Amino acid sequence: MNDMRRLLAGLTATIAVQASGCSNESANGTPTLVRIDSAGIEIVSSTAPAWTAETSWRLTALPILDIGSVDGPDENQLHQVEMARRTADGTVFVANSGTSEIRVFDAEGSHLYSFGGEGDGPGEFSSLSRFDMADSDTLYVWDPRSRRVSVFEIGGAFARTIPIEPAQERTGATYSGVLSREQLLVTILNYGERAQGSGDRLFEDVVQIATYGPDGSLRDTVGAYPAAPIWMRVHSQISEGRTIISLMRNQLPLAGGGAHASHGGIVHVTSGLEPEVLSYDAGGLTRIARFVARRQPVTDELFASWIEDQVARSGEAEQEQRVLEAFEGAPLADSTGVSTTLVVDAAGNAWLLSVAMPGDTLAAWTVLSADGPWLGSVTMPRGFRVYEIGDDYVLGRWRDDLEVEHVLMYGLDKG
Repeated sequence: MNDMRRLLAGLTATIAVQASGCSNESANGTPTLVRIDSAGIEIVSSTAPAWTAETSWRLTALPILDIGSVDGPDENQLHQVEMARRTADGTVFVANSGTSEIRVFDAEGSHLYSFGGEGDGPGEFSSLSRFDMADSDTLYVWDPRSRRVSVFEIGGAFARTIPIEPAQERTGATYSGVLSREQLLVTILNYGERAQGSGDRLFEDVVQIATYGPDGSLRDTVGAYPAAPIWMRVHSQISEGRTIISLMRNQLPLAGGGAHASHGGIVHVTSGLEPEVLSYDAGGLTRIARFVARRQPVTDELFASWIEDQVARSGEAEQEQRVLEAFEGAPLADSTGVSTTLVVDAAGNAWLLSVAMPGDTLAAWTVLSADGPWLGSVTMPRGFRVYEIGDDYVLGRWRDDLEVEHVLMYGLDKG
């Protein structure tokens, strides 16, 4: 990795960087090659996307559903949305973390009812994060502060609580999805190692994926992937005669990061550092799907452009100083990462959000089919946070120019 110090000492100019492209032609004219290795693992390697300009998928120009407003009824004013899901009849469930509620809307966007609320009692949340559905009639809602998953019936009736505790000391366990009614997905990080040492440093962790039972007990380990590299800075200040030390944690710019998602009993994993998705079933690794992605060295000039992009997107001149302070002394990533987010749609296709480059106005999602081949790319508004992809829609969160939150649903045209 390169040293950032001389760049941070005198960053002044805006430098345009053109991202390098990649060829869509394979050497033998075959865009996808499938083989089985000696361990019985299927290797699917694609050198070109299957879609053409005529067959590629795209979102509708405008949302077909918009939930959220700057005024009007309180239930339509959203704050800190963390998740949204849609049922077969069009009902939309929204995790509104700002009020610690699950809010439910009909297919037209009208509020139906809410449940939850702030508190420590059964069916309440001290903090509200993601939720998932099992068989379209049960909700699993994660409360990270209370370290528990609350289970609800679809109508909002509270059923039970599942504690999520780390199986070992100095580790952290975070609920990350439902594999089945009998298995929850949990990610495990080694916080003990992260806390060791002194001074500013780069922390590169490994995320372990485990399954927990309905009683909150550790069942098995599924797989692992590298977490996004974190630059940790030690910050000290004197207050009332005492020295207070805190840590600033920020993901290394342009480096990408690992992610996982599940569908139909299969767990899909990507490191975000390489263009591939690994698929696991109960027996272990079953498939590796590879594709071609744009990569380029992270130079001082590219990092300078990234900072300018951050300032432009925030609209705040102070953002530059905040970024410079956060990454003072940090190394640059050797090269740009591949992706930062993984979503699996209703048909089992894997969608990977490409690392955003300076100047990008749209977000590019690489799509791999349920059986592995690279299909192509779908663009979406940059800043649109995708929660769910159905057969003919994409559901997510958007903040408008006034920072008002909306849950938007776009139609998905499949050519």
